[in-house]
This record gives sequence, structure tokens and C-alpha cells, in this order.
Amino acid sequence: MKRIIVLFTCVFLFLTSSVLSFSAVSGQTTAEGAIIENPLYVWLIAGQSNAAGYTSGTSYSGNRRYTDVLYYGIADDQSLSSAEVTDVHIGLGADSSKIGPEMGMAASVTGNEEGRDYAIIKCAYGGTPFSPSAISADTSAQSYRYGSWTSPGYLADHPTSNSRAGLCYENLLKVVESGLNVYRSLGYTPIVSGVAWMQGEADAWSNISSEVYKELLLDFVSDLQQDVKEIGESLSLPQTDAFPLVTALIPEDYANGNAQKIRDGMTAAAAENEFISTIDNNDLTIGSDGHHYKTSSMVRLGRNFGAAILSAQSYEDTFVSVSYREGRSGETRTLSGAAGNRAEVFVAVGEDKIFDVAFAKTDGTQVSQDVLSYGSTEQGFYFTLPEYNLKISIAAVEVETPEPNPPDQEPLPEGKPSGGGLSAWEIAAIAIGAVIVVACAAVIVWKVIKRKKSK
Repeated sequence: MKRIIVLFTCVFLFLTSSVLSFSAVSGQTTAEGAIIENPLYVWLIAGQSNAAGYTSGTSYSGNRRYTDVLYYGIADDQSLSSAEVTDVHIGLGADSSKIGPEMGMAASVTGNEEGRDYAIIKCAYGGTPFSPSAISADTSAQSYRYGSWTSPGYLADHPTSNSRAGLCYENLLKVVESGLNVYRSLGYTPIVSGVAWMQGEADAWSNISSEVYKELLLDFVSDLQQDVKEIGESLSLPQTDAFPLVTALIPEDYANGNAQKIRDGMTAAAAENEFISTIDNNDLTIGSDGHHYKTSSMVRLGRNFGAAILSAQSYEDTFVSVSYREGRSGETRTLSGAAGNRAEVFVAVGEDKIFDVAFAKTDGTQVSQDVLSYGSTEQGFYFTLPEYNLKISIAAVEVETPEPNPPDQEPLPEGKPSGGGLSAWEIAAIAIGAVIVVACAAVIVWKVIKRKKSK
């Protein structure tokens, strides 16, 4: 009898340990990635008249439409309610015959080999200053009607009673929010990845505002990066912590020499903030009105903006997006940077996917993850930059999910696994019951045998 009891005790312990082990394994989960699908790289255009577009495009003989670059925005008296998504073409300036930098910017990314989708959001007003001190008291003046581009950070340090201060900046945020939301409705994940800042002429006429241009620009960039990120959060759209702003140096002979102070302020801001860079417009041609670029120069201005933003987007290497559509399994990026620096990459895939990463040199030679001190996080992965350029391939891997309950089937009670299986406790109870039944049967058999022997 003792042998039988010991035997069934061992069986009981084995069964219960197996149930507990099954429960522990079935409770494991796969870490979910952050993942971005169908990314749309958005460039902002902001500033005064040469950003709005006062240049005639009626006689332009170059490409007049870029069907693969989207556009949304307003200029001057155009209302936000009238804005709609279109492709980049002639007539997106201050009126239907004018062009702004968007033409050249679209030309710089159309048909790109990386297969990315690009878009532009514009908000620009002719004659508008950066500094509140340059706002005209004349209610008919553009600077009074539209206000200034002064951002909240500067206004906090330099309070003013002028109610027109900062109106352009406030409207810019409204246009950006509206544009991102509209692009999202089209199935994209829009990400602001650069700004073309064409402004400064209005402030060049003021000794006071030209002296503080550097501070105005530094606060503007810092505020805009933060505000765009908050807009993204409100729309459930991921945004980079920081994006580059390219500012165009206004012609040095503009406004009787004060333009040099504006140029100096822009250059000083770029030297102090790594996300600000400059392009020089001295080789572009101003039209007969003395303020606005001729058609060919306006297109070149846009191309210069586009090239500079693309170059400055080395910072974007810390924010990678992956696209899964039209047969594209993933997006390949080329990274470069100082050897030994740590690179952090944030990726996102759907809830039913995990990502797989492969590294290679630009000639296609595979690079081991161990060589790069590769590691993963909940948001993506990190590695150490080598002394050569890398290509990073990110692919989505499907994660198997359990079969859903049939439509007419009642929901399973809490604690029961899907598919009609038994819970760990039910299995344990059955096992215990089986042990007890077998033990009782053994005792009965033992007593019967004992009686027969006694006879």
C-alpha cells in the first residue's frame, strides 16, 4: 500500500508541476514596437512675401506640375477653410498665377530613388515682420493685418501690449495642425521633417528689430519644434523631437545696408543651434519691383531650400520610418556620422508585427550586429556608428495571433483560454480528481486482495 501511495504522490507532483509550467509559458508576450506605416515627409514653408509667392509663373517654361509631391497651405488673404490638398503646380502663390519656393522644393525630391513620399505645408504672409517693434500702426499695412512671427518664448521674455504680436506664428500652428490631419485622413503618417524660412526683409527696415534677429530666430525654432510635437501628440501622430530649419540670407544690399544685420543674426543663430542652417541668395535676381525674385530665381531658391533640408536631415537618422505598401517590404536608409557615436533608431510596426533589422555597407557587404554593439529597446534599436556608411534594412515580421471566437459563440468566461481549451486551474483540478479516483480504486483493490488472503 505504501508503494502505491508514494507512486501516486509522484504522479500528482508531476502533473501539477506540468500545469504550472504551461501556465508560465502561455503568459509570455511579445514586446510591441512603436511602428510607423506609410510615412509622409512634410516640409513647412513660412515667412513673408517671397515665401508666400509673389513671383509670376505664367511664362515659366520648366516643369509646371509635380504629381508625386503633395501640397496644402495658404498665403496672404487665403483662408484656412479654403485650403485643400493638391499636387505642387503653378499657381500656389499669393494668387493663381504666382509661384513660391514650393516649385523648386518639389523638384528637389520628385522621383526620389528612396521611394519616399513628400509633402509641403505652407503658411506665409507678405510684408510680415519677426519683431513686434516692426509692426506698423497703419491698420491697412500688411504687418498690422497679419501681425508678426514672434513666437511665445520671445514674447515671454519681451512682453508687449501689441495685440498683433505673434499672430502669424499662431496661424502657422493652425495650418500645420490642419495639414497634418488632412494628410492623415489620406492614409499617411505625416512627419514634419524640415522648414524653409524665407523672412527678414520687413525687419531690415528697423534698426531695433534687426538687432534682435538672432534671439527671435532661436526662440522661433525651439518653440516650433516643441509645438509641432504637441500637435502630433494631439493627433496621435509621431513627430521628431527636432527638425532642421533652413533660413535664406536676404540680399546684403537690401534695405539700405540694414540687411547685413539680419544676415549676421541668421548666421549667428545657425552657429549656436545645430538645427539651423543658412543658404545665401546673393546670386539670385530680384525683379523690377525691388523685392521679389524673378521666376527662374524663385525656382532656384526652392531647389536650394530642398537641397539644404535634405542635407540637414542627418539629424533624422534618429527617427526611422518603415513603409509597407505597393509591394515595398521596407525602407532602406543610408546613415553617416562620426565613428564611435551611438545611434538610436525609433521604429514602429503594427500590433501584429515585429521588426527585423539587417546592416550592410554601401557596396552590399553584410555587417554583423555584434560588430556594431547592436541592442534593442521597446521603441526600436541602437548601435555604434562605424567608420563607414551603413545601409539599414528594416522588415516587418508577422506575429501569429489566436483564432477569434466564431461570430455566434458566447464570450468565454474570464480565465479560460481562447479556442475552448481549459484553464490552468481546471487542468489542475482534473489532475487532482484523477489522482484521488485512482488512489481510491487502489485502496479498494488492496482491501479485496487482503480479504481473499485472510480466507
